[in-house]
Amino acid sequence: MNKVFFFIFSLLLSFSLLANSFVFVVSDQGIIRSDRISINDENIIRIVGKNQQLQRLTMHYSGWSLVTLDDITGWILSDSVTSSEPALSEKKSTQASLNHQALEQLNTKLAKLTQSNALLNDKNLSLQSTIAKLNDTIKLLKDKQPETANSSGMKEFSKNLSTSDTKKSTPNSSPTASFMFSFKNNWIYLGVVFLMILSFAFFFIYSRSKRRHFDLNTIRRH
Repeated sequence: MNKVFFFIFSLLLSFSLLANSFVFVVSDQGIIRSDRISINDENIIRIVGKNQQLQRLTMHYSGWSLVTLDDITGWILSDSVTSSEPALSEKKSTQASLNHQALEQLNTKLAKLTQSNALLNDKNLSLQSTIAKLNDTIKLLKDKQPETANSSGMKEFSKNLSTSDTKKSTPNSSPTASFMFSFKNNWIYLGVVFLMILSFAFFFIYSRSKRRHFDLNTIRRH
């Protein structure tokens, strides 16, 4: 009786030791399911690669092992895992594969960053060109301002000089010439007024003569 009890206790102890241990996936794809059913894929919660380390919590007599990985607990076929660590070459191969994948991702990110950098460089060159054009325009405007001021000053000086020369050369500089100039202007005005009066008198005489002629014709008819 004691021997049977000891055998059962040893068997349970060895089973417990096997259960609470680390195992490694031996297949290319280790499928972790939410229950011990493999007839459909609806219960798949995680797919792990070869040599992936899992913690086995318990073993079931049906050929399934309860494992955990990254706070995920599920069932995997016991034939898909082993308690023996993979060979060093397999570890290196797995690590090299992971490094290759990481390198490809880094190369992709580097290509995107390079493209973004090229676009930024193009925008920077365009902005520098625009700034250079604006600086040239500002410089031209600054250069033209003194010339404009000088030309305006010269024009004003020439205008004043010509005005002074005209004043000196015209006969208005003497009182007699001023009187003659005023007399000529008044004579023109008087001539215009006289022509207007003469036109008005002619129109009045013509209208009166026409009216008298109309009255005589009327009297003769009667």
